[in-house]
Amino acid sequence: MKILLSTNTSRRVLEVLESKINFLKKEGHEVHVICSRDFLTSKLKKRHKNIHFCEINRNKISPLNDLFLLFKYWKLYKKINPDLIFHSTIKPNIYGSIIASYLKINCVTHISGIGSTINKNFIFNYIIIPLYKFSQKKVRKVLFQNFDDKKFFIEKNIIKKSQASLLPTAFDFSRLNNMSKNISIKNKNKFRFFYVGRLIKEKGIFDFLIAAEKLSNQSNKVEFFIIGNLDFRGFKKNSIFKKFQLKDNFTFINYSDKILEYIDNADCVVVPSWREGMSNVLIEAGAMKKPSIASDVPGCKDVITNGYNGYLFKPKVFNEIIYAMNRILNDSNIQRKEMGLNAHNNIREKFRFKDLELFYENLLISIN
Repeated sequence: MKILLSTNTSRRVLEVLESKINFLKKEGHEVHVICSRDFLTSKLKKRHKNIHFCEINRNKISPLNDLFLLFKYWKLYKKINPDLIFHSTIKPNIYGSIIASYLKINCVTHISGIGSTINKNFIFNYIIIPLYKFSQKKVRKVLFQNFDDKKFFIEKNIIKKSQASLLPTAFDFSRLNNMSKNISIKNKNKFRFFYVGRLIKEKGIFDFLIAAEKLSNQSNKVEFFIIGNLDFRGFKKNSIFKKFQLKDNFTFINYSDKILEYIDNADCVVVPSWREGMSNVLIEAGAMKKPSIASDVPGCKDVITNGYNGYLFKPKVFNEIIYAMNRILNDSNIQRKEMGLNAHNNIREKFRFKDLELFYENLLISIN
């Protein structure tokens, strides 16, 4: 079968879809990928064949640009002529599904998370939802990473209940075998909180920074590491970046594809997101035997059990984040180590890669 994966960026292909690509290839399928170029494009081209590029403005809705995007999808889909298309991220999900339906190509939509769009009420309710309703009518399956997002789409009548399926989230433990030990952060006498993610308010970056500053005023035994694309939406020019950049116990690290190596240096990972599909960072931290603290929201509470492998806090409330930070900071080394082992066992038991492979095997059989 010729299978096409259509998503937004080269980075997403390598971060999220690569295991899926390898599995589909192993099963004997011819795999093609459509994405836009970014700083990981050269790496993607070295690792995989059949890569097709389609530039997508994923941060802005523009009628003219989106109309042109429809044309680009039509041209590429006609050229590749796949038997099945897997779409992921908003614009491929919507515009790619429209063209696939027009060309009568079977397709599957992957909702990786409602994310920040649910907080932009006008855009989400009056633009995104109607577009999803229109585009998903003939989609074979719509895959969700958590129950809350699935329930939302069904209750809003965006899709039919028969279309919806929960997609298992998995961690490929073979990634741990390929880790280098080149990244090592000194000054181990301080407790290290790590934030890893996009530097946007919906991911809780500003909540994290403000809470971290207040905690650092209470204790000189903590450090904070922020890993993300420092140029994302002009973050580097933001005054809050400049303010915290001057502080000795705050370290900003530009995005790296060696996230596991950085997490290996953490004492605790913090995910203050307002909503997630399923937090890959929490899963990666758990696999690395690291305890985490996270917002009590969909996509985080599915990974973290309060008091077992980390702590949950109410999102957007600085005092809640500080309280959770203090809890894990005041735990003994034995308690934190036990939490880390619990986190690791949780990923081993609930996020098994073989479950994901079996899901896709059954899905392909049902569609073929």
